[in-house]
Amino acid sequence: MVWGFDFLPYNKIIFSERSGQISILDPGTGAVTALSGEPEVLDQGEGRLLDLRTDPDWVYFCFSAPGMNNSSLMTLARAQLQATSLVNLERIYISDEPRSRNIHLVAG
Repeated sequence: MVWGFDFLPYNKIIFSERSGQISILDPGTGAVTALSGEPEVLDQGEGRLLDLRTDPDWVYFCFSAPGMNNSSLMTLARAQLQATSLVNLERIYISDEPRSRNIHLVAG
């Protein structure tokens, strides 16, 4: 299931799937290319690979990273796109509180 997407040069679309896969779609041909190098994602509950955005040098994305005892750590990361791989992965932010429940909190 596609969760987020952004546009790349040369009329291509990069998209995330909740399961953790990041791929590129060529709308002209319909070809989908799965990328390698994405981080390990905790694929359960509401925690998964979320949205992504690009700039000329980086692909930014948020995801639930596996923590200790099946907890999740909300993480913001970036990587560079090189052919069909994500390289130079950098974790920019990792939540300091592991979540033992895989649901979103609503401020009240």
